[in-house]
Amino acid sequence: MSGIFITATGTAIGKTYLTASLLRWDSAHLKCLQASKPIISGWPVDNEEIHHTDTGVLLAAQQLLCTPENINHCSPWRYREPLTPSMAAIKSGQPPLNPANLRIHCEELIRAAKRTSHIHLIEGVGGVMSPLATGFTGIDWLVQVGCPCILVGGSYLGTLSHILTAMVALQSYKIPVLAVVVNETPTSTVPLTETISTLKALLPVSVIPVSYERHPSALAVGLNEVYELILQHF
Repeated sequence: MSGIFITATGTAIGKTYLTASLLRWDSAHLKCLQASKPIISGWPVDNEEIHHTDTGVLLAAQQLLCTPENINHCSPWRYREPLTPSMAAIKSGQPPLNPANLRIHCEELIRAAKRTSHIHLIEGVGGVMSPLATGFTGIDWLVQVGCPCILVGGSYLGTLSHILTAMVALQSYKIPVLAVVVNETPTSTVPLTETISTLKALLPVSVIPVSYERHPSALAVGLNEVYELILQHF
C-alpha cells in the first residue's frame, strides 16, 4: 500500500495546511510524497481565485501549475457550493458523487504512486463523518480506500471531545490511524501543550502538535515527526 488518507474532525481544521506543509518538507528531503484532494466544495466561479483553493494550494506545494489537466487530476469532483458534497451537488444541480467511480480513482492514484516508489496523500473533504453522497460518508470512503489515515484536529476549546469521538468512529470501522495531528488554533484559549498531554494520556497512537508558521522551529519539529512516521510505515 502506498497511500495515506488525511482526514479530520471537521472542516477548516487544517488538513490542507498539514498536507501542503508535508509536501514542502518532503521537497527538501526525499521527494517521495504526492498529494491530491479528489473532492472539493466551494469551487470558485472566477478562475483567478483557483490558486486560493485547497486544490491550488496542494498543486503549488508540488510545484505544479493550476492548469486544467492538473486541476482535474488533483480534484476531479468539484462543487460550487461551500457545503458538504451531498448537499452541494443538490443545491448546485451538479451530478451526485458516484462512490464506485471515486474508488476506482483512488485505487489508481495509489497504484501509480507504488509504481514510482512514491507515497500518495489523499486529502479528504470535511470531517470523518461528512456526507458525500446518499448513504455514503467520509468514513465509508476511508473503508473503501483501505489505507491508513492521519486524523487532524485543532487545539480549540472542545477539540478533545471531537478528536476522541472521531477516533471511536475510526476504530469501530477498524481503520488504522497512524497518528493524531493537532494543528494549533491561533485563537484558542487552551494551551496547545495541555491539549497534547491530555490526548496522549487517552489515545493509543502518536499525538503530534503542529504549530502555525509564526513558530517556525516548533512547526519544523512537528512536521519532521509526522514525516518520519510516514516513512517508517512504508
